[in-house]
Amino acid sequence: MKKSFIALPALMLLLAACTPVEPGPTEPTDSTSTSSSETLPPSSSEETSSSEETSTSEDTGPSSSSEETSSSEETSTSEDTGPWIARYDLNDQVRTPYGSASVKINEGEFAPFLMGQNTKSVEVLLSSSGETNIYAAEGSQSATGPQFNGIKFGSSGAGGSVTLTFKPGTNVTKIVAGAAAWKANTDTLTIGGVTKTPVQGGNTATVEELEFTFDATDTVAISTNKRIIFNYITVYAA
Repeated sequence: MKKSFIALPALMLLLAACTPVEPGPTEPTDSTSTSSSETLPPSSSEETSSSEETSTSEDTGPSSSSEETSSSEETSTSEDTGPWIARYDLNDQVRTPYGSASVKINEGEFAPFLMGQNTKSVEVLLSSSGETNIYAAEGSQSATGPQFNGIKFGSSGAGGSVTLTFKPGTNVTKIVAGAAAWKANTDTLTIGGVTKTPVQGGNTATVEELEFTFDATDTVAISTNKRIIFNYITVYAA
């Protein structure tokens, strides 16, 4: 009996040594952590989008042809391209009634005045002389004469006159005057030796186009018999 009790513990130890030990559970791999810690290069579609944004935001090209055309059209429109060599526009000379002080244009002053009224960028007029009874717009309007804007040659008692000298070689052959007489079919206008009598006159007169043609010259005399209102003077050359 004693031998069997002693052998039993030894047998149990032997069995325990032979029994396999099951491995414990392994910790799962943290794939999410690994994936988030890695920096992946951008996809090709993202790179393409980025380059397109850069190309769109950067303006390196020239202006469009339509914009250039518009700019050139504005430039040509503002330039006086008429066939004349000078056009002295007097329509901005606002005439005021008699009673205010009249302003005479004195010797040598008419040419500088006209130069300031020229619609052409190149000036051909050189000087003026012999100014007589030429009046600026101030104090030149009356209820009995033309009402449109401009300047006045002559008075009720005498005519007006001036000689215009153009740059050498200009060869003026024609002057067209936009004008009217104080009295229709009575007051006369002479330019370059040619005399005409305006049919427009009185307080209902409108601007009449009067054409004076003569041999080529660089010196042109203008004179009136009594009163003529000028709205513009246009000069042509050979």
